[in-house]
Amino acid sequence: MQVSESEAAGVNRSPIPKQPILVAEDNPIARKLAVRQLERLGYRVDQAADGREVVEAIKRENYGVILMDCEMPGMNGYQATREIRRMEGAARHTRIIALTAHETESEHEKCRAAGMDEFATKPLKPESLARILEQAQSAPSAGVAASTDANDEPRLDREMLAELRDDQELLDDLIDAFVNKLPDRIAQLADEFARGDLKAASMSAHSLKGSAANLGAKRMRSICATLDMMARNRAVENVASILDELRAEYRQVSIALAAEHSAPTEDVEA
Repeated sequence: MQVSESEAAGVNRSPIPKQPILVAEDNPIARKLAVRQLERLGYRVDQAADGREVVEAIKRENYGVILMDCEMPGMNGYQATREIRRMEGAARHTRIIALTAHETESEHEKCRAAGMDEFATKPLKPESLARILEQAQSAPSAGVAASTDANDEPRLDREMLAELRDDQELLDDLIDAFVNKLPDRIAQLADEFARGDLKAASMSAHSLKGSAANLGAKRMRSICATLDMMARNRAVENVASILDELRAEYRQVSIALAAEHSAPTEDVEA
């Protein structure tokens, strides 16, 4: 039996998608390497060297996934992503995977604020690329609400909660305040974005980030940091999706925190 290149390399070959993949990378060597890796995995691939070429390419082709280098000359990956989200509106959502050399929380927040869905650290490895693309194709196309960055992160910081549990009365008070007050604060944040009061929205998102951090709600803190950055950068094209993600995460965190409370708490309404 003949063994394919991808099987010999230990990489699972994903089903060939109907839609091609667009590789946006200004470095010709890195671009050639990414294209070759994708072709070995069975994908159809187009190329772009900067953000302008990406925007023009999606006008001609319906791509399943875009691998987007963040730092490109002219129109960079963040700008190109924001333009794509503006062009698509609510009609569709092309999944965009950020290609970045910076594996930091601030970089992830910047990518999420621009409207990117997942993150891949350069240099790309075949096995990592195959896994990321498989996740991207199987995930619902609802924007960053389904991003792997948030979903791979633990919901609660158990070490922080263990420290807070030394004073259970304080922990109970913090949980009560969190569960009871945050729905109104999230509604206020959504209203500030809707009114275009981005200074107030930034302050509210920053405050919510602190509340989440105080209880070790790591995913929720990350979402609020993204909203804060979106407001400060005036990059609000994808804000509705992020707010939906925040509401959903609040419900899940509240359920998880109920288990940490010394007394039964009321169920959180969906």
